Amino acid sequence: MKILVISSNLIGDTVLSTGVIQHFYNIYPKSKFTFLVGPSASQIYQHFPALENIIKIKKKNYNLHWLDMYLKNRHIKWDIVIDLRSSLLSYLFNTKKRYIFKKNNKSHHIEQLNKSFNLNVDTLHVYTSHLEEQQVNKKLNTNFKYVVIFPGGNWI
Repeated sequence: MKILVISSNLIGDTVLSTGVIQHFYNIYPKSKFTFLVGPSASQIYQHFPALENIIKIKKKNYNLHWLDMYLKNRHIKWDIVIDLRSSLLSYLFNTKKRYIFKKNNKSHHIEQLNKSFNLNVDTLHVYTSHLEEQQVNKKLNTNFKYVVIFPGGNWI
């Protein structure tokens, strides 16, 4: 099974969406995932266990980057397209099933994801490598109890 995820440019929104990705990975653990994502947020997916490909979206004038993404991937038959950007692209790809996130600015991003996908996607998950964990353990000051990452910190 091939799953395409059209993800955000923003690191915070990408991290907040990892609960959705994890949900589909739990249901379809043998699937191969391809991520269309902005360059700065692409690192969030680099250690995803079912990763097939990361396609970095490099923005162009007049939104021509979307045309590039379509032309380069139009020949692929996807089983599932998960569109976290509400893009036109998800309607153009050949797929059996589409899940399209409809964003609004009235509630927190996680609440919107829960409502849009009719799931509980509160548990976020970013996969790391053993080497990354070793590097963090070397640099982490053991006098501190917590390391806090605050995606969506601009929300009330």
